[in-house]
Amino acid sequence: AVSSVPAGAAGPSAAPSETMRSKYHAGVGAVHPPLALPGKEYMEHARALWEELKLPALSPKGPWHGYTLGDWTETWERFAKRTVVGDWEASGLETIKRRREDVTPETPTANHEKL
Repeated sequence: AVSSVPAGAAGPSAAPSETMRSKYHAGVGAVHPPLALPGKEYMEHARALWEELKLPALSPKGPWHGYTLGDWTETWERFAKRTVVGDWEASGLETIKRRREDVTPETPTANHEKL
């Protein structure tokens, strides 16, 4: 079969490359899909553009768009929306104000968001 996806690239019909296997395999016996997919509204817009350009038909398989895994707060949603419109600097300034000595980087936000 001929694929329009370049060798080694992840795509709807591409087999996982060795690099992807090593990144997502994690020794648990299965290849895991990537977690950082754009949200549904962005993927739907991308699909509309794809179809407008009359590119080959898509056959997405779930998950075909990003979704929350439970630790995405209203603050992070606000930061993401700002980034989309180019106002990322405001989020950076807000983040600096929110820094705390008792919370280390990579601490799950659900544990500290309301404090």
